[in-house]
Amino acid sequence: MMTKKQLFGWLTGLISITILLSGFIPYNLESPSFSKEKKKENPFPKLNDFKLKEITGVGYEENCYRRDNSNVIKVKDYYYVYYNKGPFWKNFHKEWEGSVWGARSHDGIHWEEIGEMVSKGDAGEWDHWATYCPNILEGNDGKYYLYFTGQPENQAAQGPIYVGVAISNSPEGPFEKYADNPIFSPTQQTGDFDGHRVDDASIIFRNGRYWMYYKGRPYANGQVDLKTIESTKIGIAFSKKPTGPWSRYKRNPVINEGHEIMVWPHKNGVGIVSCHYVKTSQGRSLEQGVYWSADGKKFNKYEHPKGMKLRNPGCYYSANTEGTTWGISFKNGKHGGGDCYLLRWEADFSCIK
Repeated sequence: MMTKKQLFGWLTGLISITILLSGFIPYNLESPSFSKEKKKENPFPKLNDFKLKEITGVGYEENCYRRDNSNVIKVKDYYYVYYNKGPFWKNFHKEWEGSVWGARSHDGIHWEEIGEMVSKGDAGEWDHWATYCPNILEGNDGKYYLYFTGQPENQAAQGPIYVGVAISNSPEGPFEKYADNPIFSPTQQTGDFDGHRVDDASIIFRNGRYWMYYKGRPYANGQVDLKTIESTKIGIAFSKKPTGPWSRYKRNPVINEGHEIMVWPHKNGVGIVSCHYVKTSQGRSLEQGVYWSADGKKFNKYEHPKGMKLRNPGCYYSANTEGTTWGISFKNGKHGGGDCYLLRWEADFSCIK
């Protein structure tokens, strides 16, 4: 008859032998040292090249600039895109200004400029200096919601920056500014990633509500600092209506980079391309990030073609397609950013159904 001590020793030995034979390591299953992360399915299996193509109508033009364009929508026989347009500038922080304009095209190559869509506000208003970074949404009510960034003072002043919306019954306007603009504001709290500015709002309709993906930038040491451009991050806000009110996601920011972003529904999730600045020994470098999230909140970063740099890109997608394969971006002109212009990008962000 075995004693309890002998039985315990025998069982311990048997378990040890079983463990050795099976190769099992008795760590906590939740421990990173044990768990092997499953290889994530690439949501962009065809993304292996990209192209930039010159376009007409909104391409290079002397004495003006076009930049910071929207996503592209198609209504009947026309594609539509919206963008910031203004006079040529030499000093971005003091001279850059402009308003939101629009253009249409039958083929996405040859464009016809329609005219100004969202003008600047009067002196003293929240959007007096410039309106820019538009994005367009065709609402469930048949109206067109043109979201834009509004800035009250020039870049050198670095005051708070807001998001507003203008509404029309037609993609060609006229667009009327919403009476309760701005619809989304920075917190103006030191330490918040979006304390100084909210900008570049992209809205999609998902799971019965509107999701606003936006970039936020903080104050530095309690003050506005131009160097915080590298600290730009991406957040989400939700609303039951396209005009708000908007509630911030409690776990913001969802991406820790993203000076300029492009957003689209992808599979059952959300795809994002970001353009962001990183510090280098020679100053700043503009880098690209490609992301996807199954739930629209937790994003994974994926590889992209080497050298791909799309500046504030906007894409064409429809409810009947999966992913996107083209859109509009911008590049510097003959004199740098002061005469930058729009062009078409092509890259296969479609997914296998």
